[in-house]
Amino acid sequence: MHDDARMPGGLASAPFDAEGVDTGDVTLLAGGKIRGRLTDLAAAKRLGTTRAAMRADGYEGLPGIQSSNLYLVPGTAKRDEVISAVEKGFWVWGLSGWWIGMDPANPQFSSAASGLWIEKGKPAQAVARSRSPFARGDPGGVDAIAGDLVWDHPTKTPTFRVREMAVSGT
Repeated sequence: MHDDARMPGGLASAPFDAEGVDTGDVTLLAGGKIRGRLTDLAAAKRLGTTRAAMRADGYEGLPGIQSSNLYLVPGTAKRDEVISAVEKGFWVWGLSGWWIGMDPANPQFSSAASGLWIEKGKPAQAVARSRSPFARGDPGGVDAIAGDLVWDHPTKTPTFRVREMAVSGT
């Protein structure tokens, strides 16, 4: 997973951040391990890194640590291949409010999710705004990534599959 603030044509590309620091490509996850962080200048200094990621929402917004063009590197599989290999699972199309339940001390998070329930590799029914789902997964648990990334928002992923993740909710 990368955050590339200088991506040509990226929707949130900029040559420098809100603190005047040169931007660039930060590898956040690779091989299932955390490789980089988005920080402000003070945290970057404490961590011994030069990369910062301060952005402001418009002229009146206060700067804060934010991603720019955040994405999961596309794979080579077709989306249908990724989905058809799912015996039973939840194809998440959207999350909202996931940061509310995030605990930086462990890999658990909660969110409202919507998408499709998959049975035997095929969509079975819609799932709309499941309430208070709980998910626990491992970033190294991604076992398939499609090549269908489309840039229509500064934060995007291609279709991907997580080997195992517990999800609950109503």
